Amino acid sequence: MTNITVKGTCTGVTKKAVWVECQDGKKRSFAKSEIKTVSGKAVRGSTITLSVPQWVYDGAYIKGEQKEVRKVKSQTFNAPHTPAPANSIPAKMLDRLVLLCSPEKHGNDIEAMTAFGWLVSLKEEQYGTNI
Repeated sequence: MTNITVKGTCTGVTKKAVWVECQDGKKRSFAKSEIKTVSGKAVRGSTITLSVPQWVYDGAYIKGEQKEVRKVKSQTFNAPHTPAPANSIPAKMLDRLVLLCSPEKHGNDIEAMTAFGWLVSLKEEQYGTNI
């Protein structure tokens, strides 16, 4: 897992996230549980340096790009078609997995949307049920 260093100005703090205006001028939100503060404090207006895993940086919510998120959210994702063996995932467990992969719980991350779409199509295939 590769970490990158993010330098910028802290623009806000919540219980779960830190907002940073990065050097490229974009305001990004990082989950507190996934980052380490290298220097500075997570206080609005202060200069801060964070160590952030690459996957967190790549998936960070960027303020002002909500329209893109909505556009992506409304797209239909082509789930990989793999025939499921009989009774491969019980219906109740499949329901749980669909709930756990809900894109809303993962900041509308593209990976969550892809997994969610695949699970929904699997459920429709196996049980003929639309979620």
